[in-house]
Amino acid sequence: MTIALAKTESFEQTLARSNLQPLWDRYDRLLTAEPQVPDQATLWRWHDLLPFIDRAANEISMEKSERRVLMLANPAFEGKPFATTNLFAGIQILNPGERAPVHRHSASAMRFVLEGKGAATVVDGQHCDMFPGDLVLTPNWCWHEHHNDSDTRCIWLDALDLPLAASMGTIFSERGEPSKQRDALWHIDDNAFANAGLLPDSAARRNAYSPMFRYPWARTVAALAQAPEMPDGSKRVRYVDPTTGEPAIPTLDCYVWQLAKGKPTVTARSSANAVFAVVEGEGSSDIGGRRIHWQKNDVFTVPHWTWASHHAAAGARLFYFSDREVLRRLNWLREETQA
Repeated sequence: MTIALAKTESFEQTLARSNLQPLWDRYDRLLTAEPQVPDQATLWRWHDLLPFIDRAANEISMEKSERRVLMLANPAFEGKPFATTNLFAGIQILNPGERAPVHRHSASAMRFVLEGKGAATVVDGQHCDMFPGDLVLTPNWCWHEHHNDSDTRCIWLDALDLPLAASMGTIFSERGEPSKQRDALWHIDDNAFANAGLLPDSAARRNAYSPMFRYPWARTVAALAQAPEMPDGSKRVRYVDPTTGEPAIPTLDCYVWQLAKGKPTVTARSSANAVFAVVEGEGSSDIGGRRIHWQKNDVFTVPHWTWASHHAAAGARLFYFSDREVLRRLNWLREETQA
């Protein structure tokens, strides 16, 4: 059926009534010369978070909560709980004697422990202790729960690909009972992967994520000690699936970066986004022309296609997670450095 053009109506208005849009007058806005980044670097200071952590711990009961999490919401995303494009970050709190119930979801997650010891995460039936600096995986659709049988509060950084999964319309979730954690294919303790070059021989079906759910901080420090220095004097190690060398979870590529004393890192930018947590030390970062100062347990973002350099006067270690591997696999990854 032909839609008539009213005398007072433009061609564009007629197209809109037919659910059409012209490309010719908006080509440069849609296919930009380079990414148009919606957000700036954002910093959440630990000393600013602590009062909210204390209040949540005291006022929010686990009996009425699936998870006690403070979501780090970047104001650029207009109320959505996104730290930066494609990446979610939150601060989860578990008091002594508490348990966060078992569930699973299509979004993948990682837990990087900031404070406390004695808590644990159970992932598909595998017990993973949680000590400061440990990374624990809860991959896509794995049953998981948290419990704290110690006498101290435990706090960790939640890292999820939730914004990416939401944008693809692929969010599923399910609550369960601890007895339902029967889906584990590799019930292998993380110690089985402690020796480089040696892997347990198993006929178990492979998944798209690491069968090692816990990465202890002590091993990360040991790996940094053996890692070669980069030209700027820093060292970096990547968390990988020990059976393949690929990222531990494809949608959450993560690293620990050890900064050299008194030397800034090479200024670089990437089409990938990143969220950083300060594990040790203090320093500053120049991100998109803005300087932010950080110290232990602070969290900050480096948005995609934004020049960034990091500096620590006395050395520091930074944990960060990224959507880099997603972009690499889609052939959308671009990285540049400044001379």
